[in-house]
Amino acid sequence: MKKQEDNRMPAGMMAHAVALAEEQAEGFGESCRRYRRWAAVRRCVGVVVLLVAAVLTMGSVMAAVANGPMAKGAWATDVAVENVNQMLEKI
Repeated sequence: MKKQEDNRMPAGMMAHAVALAEEQAEGFGESCRRYRRWAAVRRCVGVVVLLVAAVLTMGSVMAAVANGPMAKGAWATDVAVENVNQMLEKI
């Protein structure tokens, strides 16, 4: 088994690689912070949109149920006749 030190680059090559990496990575810290900030904003906006959609959907469902004939106490005639017939059959 080889030691880890045997696989290392010479010091000059390592210094050159580090210098190139630092040169290419300039400004990445700021762009990463900017990306994380916008990602958090997008997540919050997405959650708000989903909550608004859920509230509007529930509101429309509740309005549909509240405006139905059974909610107002006025059933359609055929439904009332069917219910009376079912009650009479049980007797």
